[in-house]
Amino acid sequence: MKASGIPPADVLVDHGSEETIKITRETGYMQGFSIYPHTKMSPGRMVKILLEFGVHDIVISSAFATGASATRSRCRRPWR
Repeated sequence: MKASGIPPADVLVDHGSEETIKITRETGYMQGFSIYPHTKMSPGRMVKILLEFGVHDIVISSAFATGASATRSRCRRPWR
């Protein structure tokens, strides 16, 4: 990305995890997270990341999928 000349703050690195958020924060990129209720990034894992790193420069989306990771499950907001 450095060679492209695009400022890190203008780049969204998607499909984040507990490991990638540390790298993107250190280098100034935005981090995207796709929430899958039953596989990959769960709502609970996402909440832990938000509590540790805050919400600045983070984009969260619900992944639309079929099967075990379908977003039909309901997520309660633990901060309420």
